[in-house]
Amino acid sequence: MKVGLKAIVIAVALGGGALLSPAGAGAAATAGHARVPDTGPAGYTVVTSGLVTAPSGQVTFGGVSCPGSEVPTSGGAVTTNLSPAISINSSYPDGYEWQVWLANTSGSSTSFDVYEVCIDEPAGYEIVNARTKTQAPMTMATSSVSCPNTGTVAVGGGLEQNSLSTAVSINSIFFLQHGKVWEGTLANGSTKKLKMGVVAICMLPPAGYVIKKKTVTLPAGYVTGAQVYCPSGTEPLGGGEDAAPATKPYTDITLDGNSPYGARGWGIYEFNGTASAVPSEVEAACAS
Repeated sequence: MKVGLKAIVIAVALGGGALLSPAGAGAAATAGHARVPDTGPAGYTVVTSGLVTAPSGQVTFGGVSCPGSEVPTSGGAVTTNLSPAISINSSYPDGYEWQVWLANTSGSSTSFDVYEVCIDEPAGYEIVNARTKTQAPMTMATSSVSCPNTGTVAVGGGLEQNSLSTAVSINSIFFLQHGKVWEGTLANGSTKKLKMGVVAICMLPPAGYVIKKKTVTLPAGYVTGAQVYCPSGTEPLGGGEDAAPATKPYTDITLDGNSPYGARGWGIYEFNGTASAVPSEVEAACAS
């Protein structure tokens, strides 16, 4: 199996963005890490960027690329500070690279790792983008996309949008219809319109393919971590969370972390800033 790594880390200050691709970033190479378990599809590798510094008061970019000719099935990020004022602004694939934009208004710098799950390119593999939609200020918006080819299923995905406002956060990204559909919800707490859409990674169902789900409760006022585990002999190709909708100002229920977790697990961190406990569901697509 391949264990090489290419990694890119970029930091940007708040500013305008180009459609579904925030602008103004310059790249610098950085060392990364890889985990290659004994199970999972051919070439299964989890790569990470190494810690990226995210100053307070801005949105910071981090990215990591699959090794060699391997292709991504999913990705995400985990921070070193579980502050309610830190959230994922965007998380999506761009070619062989997984890109994450992290919003930090905590008052202190934090660090985060970008994760990417990679495999040898399988039959039916494609990255499918939803139609871009315009989202009004101070709203929640949902986008979904189906795997277009007969028999293919989603193994992971992301959500992409073009605002670098710290008042914009992912609320949920998750599977629907037994993996045939990928859906995401974005909370736009800013005063400006933006463009958003979701991205699904589809392929013919790999051996052992199953969507595992676990229902959890998010207590009011906390960032809560939750994990779901794949069956023995399988590994997570991707995952996410289906959280309750946020309320005005639309940044009170936000996705703060989303990545592989330990052996055979997928983990999330979600902030519930409302006055009541809310339900949530952590999900993973597993395969052998």
